[in-house]
Amino acid sequence: MPKQPLSYDCAPSALIWALVVAILAQPASALSCMRPDPMRSFDQAASAREAYVVLYGRFAFDPGLLPKRTGSENFAPNDVTEVPARFVGNGLTPRGFTVPVVRDVTLRFECLGPWCGSGVPDVLTLAFVEKIGADYALTIGPCRAQMFDNPETKVLASMAVCMAQGVCPTQ
Repeated sequence: MPKQPLSYDCAPSALIWALVVAILAQPASALSCMRPDPMRSFDQAASAREAYVVLYGRFAFDPGLLPKRTGSENFAPNDVTEVPARFVGNGLTPRGFTVPVVRDVTLRFECLGPWCGSGVPDVLTLAFVEKIGADYALTIGPCRAQMFDNPETKVLASMAVCMAQGVCPTQ
C-alpha cells in the first residue's frame, strides 16, 4: 500500500497539545536571593568604597509611600522610590550599640521588575546605612540584604565583635 500523505484530520488536537507543551515549557519568572546574613552584610559594608554606619533601632515612615506593583504593569528595570524616615536608636561601636542616634534617613526602596524592597515602620531593625556627605540612606532591595527586622541578641553581640575586628569572624 502506498504511503499516504500526512492527514490533518487530527491536527487540531495535536496542535492544542503542542501549544500546551510550549506554554508550560516557558521559564517561570522568579527572583532568587541569597539568604540575608548580617555577618555577610557587615563584611560587604566594611569593604565597600562608600561609608556605612550600622544602626539598631526603629525607622518611622509612611508605609503608604512604598512602591506598589501589580502583575499587569510594564516595569522600569531599576526603579527606586525614596521615602523619608526618622531613625531613633543606637549606632555600633566596638563595645556594641552604644551611641544614641536620632536622625533623618532616606529609605531607598528598589524594585527589580515586579519585586520591590519592603519595610514595616517602627520595628526594631538592624540596618547598614550609607553615609553620603551629611545625609544617610538605607537601600532596601527585594532581597533585603541591608536590613534585618527583630534581630536576635546574639546577632547584635556578633556585630560588636565584627566592629572590633573590622571583619566578621568566619563561622
